[in-house]
Amino acid sequence: MINDIEASGLSVDLLFLRTGIEDEAAAFVVEQAVIDAFAADGHPLTNLVCGHDSGTHGLASLPSTIARLRAEPCPPIDAPVIMVKIQNGWRADSTEREIYEMTRGHWKITSGVREQAKYCLGVAHGIVRGAYRIDSWFPSAQPWDEGKNRWGFEGASAPELEHVVGTQVRDVFGGRVMYRRYLDGYPGAGHAR
Repeated sequence: MINDIEASGLSVDLLFLRTGIEDEAAAFVVEQAVIDAFAADGHPLTNLVCGHDSGTHGLASLPSTIARLRAEPCPPIDAPVIMVKIQNGWRADSTEREIYEMTRGHWKITSGVREQAKYCLGVAHGIVRGAYRIDSWFPSAQPWDEGKNRWGFEGASAPELEHVVGTQVRDVFGGRVMYRRYLDGYPGAGHAR
């Protein structure tokens, strides 16, 4: 956008919001806070990302922040379950339907996992946001998923797992794995294998 503005013969104002920052970590915190402040005030931004650690330390409602900071560990689940990361699309004001749509697909999930899994949990920023029963699987029809063996599921909210929604499973996704399977049941937060 800056290049387009300058190419049109206009100039871009360069403003310093903060100087004298001693280290990169502090600079990232300031950058992320400024991005969130502009977003909260309704300013349209062209940033591709919301800033470093915005999902865990950034702009959030009071209930969402309390849930994130005080979430109890997820208890054991005695059924085959998979957990998927939905944080790229999740927002604090996401509806139940939106959370279901994010959770249900489309994922690279092997046939063995699809055959055994009974439930799927949508996880954003280490917190369980939705728990769903898996009724059936279907191959993704999205053009960008062609040839990638990605799957989605048909299902419904799982009232029997309602008690795990809002709990934390921060130890589940240590790396960048997009989903994690617990086909012998989930041992509970702090005991993830």
